[in-house]
Amino acid sequence: MPARTVLFTSARKFDGKNHRFGSADPLNSAFHLTYNMVLNLLRVEEINPEYMLEKSFYQFQHYRALPGVVDKIKKLEEQYHTIEIPNEESVVTYFKIRQQLAKLGKEIQEFIHKPKYCLPFLQPGRLVKVVPVMLHLLTSVSSVRLYIPKDLRPFDNRQLMLKSIQEVQKRFPDGVPLLDPIDDMGIKDPALKKVIQKVEAFEHRMYTHPLHSDPSLESVYSLCERKAQIATEVRTAKRELKKARTVLQMDELKCRKRVLRRLGFASPSDVIEMKGRVACEISR
Repeated sequence: MPARTVLFTSARKFDGKNHRFGSADPLNSAFHLTYNMVLNLLRVEEINPEYMLEKSFYQFQHYRALPGVVDKIKKLEEQYHTIEIPNEESVVTYFKIRQQLAKLGKEIQEFIHKPKYCLPFLQPGRLVKVVPVMLHLLTSVSSVRLYIPKDLRPFDNRQLMLKSIQEVQKRFPDGVPLLDPIDDMGIKDPALKKVIQKVEAFEHRMYTHPLHSDPSLESVYSLCERKAQIATEVRTAKRELKKARTVLQMDELKCRKRVLRRLGFASPSDVIEMKGRVACEISR
């Protein structure tokens, strides 16, 4: 029988104009662990499923990411150590106080955003810092309420509203007064009272901190904020590195082996039983 000639071409795009090949399409593993695969691997004495996972092309592609992640961690750590903050210990303490206050502020907003507390105060004329419609998008609710004409389509009515809003801005240059969640909105939830007590305690610590009245506050706080952000990125990159070093799908393999043992396809020591051997032959 004459030999057949087969032409193999790489997966590249041909540019007829410049007569050049484009870049090759990426080759990604489509490896997927199945029960039948696990059973067949258990039949082979020299090879176990864990070894196959570790030596698979899927795992190889995952290992290739290791050098890049290591370089990323190294660069981030270099950036972290190059940031020098005067009196860093005191600045970090102040930074943590403000971060905690921001977190507690969000917890208070969660109470205010509950419809049973918020909706009674959303009448026409109420000033809010609004982003469309959704309650959780309201950043705050003011205690100021303006008169709104029934029809805002006439130009004069719209001009009147604009003047009213501008007048409020002149009277409250530092921001409109807000509804107090307890005194004004009548929220009696004990959890809210605990949050407000924490806010008062942290505010006292912030106002009495020597850095609060320091002229260099904003500059050193920005440095501390940047350093904390890099530290978070380092922790995230290290988690990526730890994940890249682990064998993928190992937890899935353990689950599948557990199911096979419970169904009687394999013994507690992961030796394939007769039932498992029959299943392998049937599924071929």
